[in-house]
Formats: sequence, structure tokens, C-alpha cells
Amino acid sequence: MALDIEISAIGRQMVCCPHKCQGVKYDKASGFVPRGMVLETSSGDWGVVIVGQNPGQAKDYERLEYINTPSEQLYDKEKELFETYFSPTKSRSHPYHKRLYGVAEVIGRELGKTGQPNILWTELVKCQSDKINDENVPLELDTIRMCFNCYLRRELEKVPKDWPIIAAESRTFNAIALLFLDRAVLGIPHPTGSKGNFSRLWSKLERGTCEKFSEFIRRIKQNEKPAMWLSD
Repeated sequence: MALDIEISAIGRQMVCCPHKCQGVKYDKASGFVPRGMVLETSSGDWGVVIVGQNPGQAKDYERLEYINTPSEQLYDKEKELFETYFSPTKSRSHPYHKRLYGVAEVIGRELGKTGQPNILWTELVKCQSDKINDENVPLELDTIRMCFNCYLRRELEKVPKDWPIIAAESRTFNAIALLFLDRAVLGIPHPTGSKGNFSRLWSKLERGTCEKFSEFIRRIKQNEKPAMWLSD
């Protein structure tokens, strides 16, 4: 699909980003590269965008792959690693992707969509956080602004306006909700790092008892562009 070509073009620029931002790890020689943006296509005629804050800590096998991959092939390697280890359609998928895929399926079901969703998996910031004393360094505002304007803004210019955005984690939701008034934005607790908040919310979504989610769907059906945060 044409969208895949356009997103891949941005991705190839992303993995060779010329900027060196504060508070994040970016060193190809050590296997730390910008990542986290992959368009997963399906046979369905609908889609969603799933935005996280920034990638988690790269596994040793990921870093080794990036170290040994020429720069011009880095984005193809990222897509290959996603398909192999992270795609929620695979049994070995990470819980982060599998749980967010479940939210996308619920949105599709409630909107009356058929088939599996196309999903743009992406991040507010494309580099993983640096660490001090084994704790992630908080993302700096300048880093978020730079990365957003270089990549995420351009990605969302390519994606159909009727694809809802799922923003995982409150800071991501706040940024996306303020910046994209022309899109429906659903904010949810982080699916693996919210101390049970996501699990409690997921139970409500499965049972159809989350009133705010029902309102979110109703407003989309009325051609509105709501931005709503769901809690447990």
C-alpha cells in the first residue's frame, strides 16, 4: 500500500537521525538507534495509530542486529525484528503490543469495522531513555519537541484522518490530544507499567461497561474528534 512506502521513507530517515538529543541513548556502534515506528498492514480497510512515549530498553539481540546492519539497511532490519519478535499477531509477541492490539480490536468492533486493523505503531520520542543509577532519565521537553517535529508530525500527516489514535501513558496522551485537534484520541494507562490500572480498565472494555469508552465511540460515530483519557 502507498502508506507503507511513505512511512518507510520517514523510517529510513529516522534510523539515521542527525540530531543528538539530551536524555536518550543514540549510538549505533553500541546498538542504540532510533526505533519504534512500524506500519503493520492487514486486509482490513480501517486502522488505528498507537503511540507510546518512547521505546523500552533494547534487548541484547536487538542491539547486536543493529550493530551488524549497515546504516542504509537499518529500517528494514527494524521492520524484520518487529515482525519476528513484537508483532501482536505472533505468539511470542510482547504483552505491550498484544494488549494494545486488543484495544484496537475493541475500537473496531464497536465502530462496526470488519477485518483486522492496520496499525501504525509509533512513539512520541524514537530513542530509548538514558539511565542514571538504573533509573530512566525523564524525557526533556526539547527532546520531545525535536523528535515530534522531525518524525511523528510527518507520520500523522500521511495517515488517514479517520484512524483513531491510542495514546499509551498520560504524558503521551496530553501531548497528542493538544497537538491533533483533527483526530480522535484515546488515552489509556501503560499496558505493562501502570501497576494494574490497565488490567482493570481492560476488564471493563471486555465487558462493555466502560462508560467513557462508550462515549468516545458515540462521539466518533457523530463525526466528532474527541480526546478522552480512560482510567480504571
